Amino acid sequence: MTSLDGAVLGALRTWAHGLDIAEDHLVGGLTMAHYVRDGTEESATGLGGGSGRLFAFAADMAFLVWLNDHIEQGELTGPGRPTVDDHVRQLAAVVLVGHDLPEEEQHWWYVTLRAAWAADRAATGPAVGRWSYAEYLDNGVDSINVPHVLSTISVLWGSGIAARRTEPDVAAAIRVLGIRQRLSNDLASLAKERLSGDPGNAVLLVERWLGPEQAARFIADELRGHDRLLTTTLARLPSDDPVAAAALAVVTGLEGAQHDLTRYGAAP
Repeated sequence: MTSLDGAVLGALRTWAHGLDIAEDHLVGGLTMAHYVRDGTEESATGLGGGSGRLFAFAADMAFLVWLNDHIEQGELTGPGRPTVDDHVRQLAAVVLVGHDLPEEEQHWWYVTLRAAWAADRAATGPAVGRWSYAEYLDNGVDSINVPHVLSTISVLWGSGIAARRTEPDVAAAIRVLGIRQRLSNDLASLAKERLSGDPGNAVLLVERWLGPEQAARFIADELRGHDRLLTTTLARLPSDDPVAAAALAVVTGLEGAQHDLTRYGAAP
């Protein structure tokens, strides 16, 4: 289990004051950010950087964790309660401010954030039960927030991904990474989502055609296949390409967080 930076956690609490983002969201976001920045004991894929980057990236990840819970709970609103747009403005103030960013970089950050919101809504709605597996995976690229996570990395680490996102190999890497993370997350949270009846899980979706054990084996094999596809896609990029570095940091970082965070497991 990674050790959280106490000073950064304190700064996150101050930043989140007045928002609906709770301690659990902050701890989850900071845990993910640590792993993406620092890597794991078994890997050296962390992106590096100081506490400023860690704070801004953790705020972004905490917002995404909160947004998922907000959608799953029915997007509750009320007088005096901060809206999603209020959260986005406060997040943009720590992620985008202070960087001399091209307009394209800022635009992609906002576009991917809105796409994540829309895809997460779709993945938790009743229509998902009627989707084909292909439709589920297509939505999964954004519902697991990978394009937005990469856009935030691009801003904070100066990776230049926004300007290159339509290059064939970069676009393929973003898509394969998104599907890979969607499947990984669904396997990690299967027990919890089976209990909650969450329709947005690949294993539960495939159980329309296969038994529970077969469905889980199928999705695990699909994950291994997408790992191979990601390796092949990244191998077409230069060895020092920042897109490849970002993708590997996301894979190992979010898997490390899955092992640490109780939100991925079923309640005892």
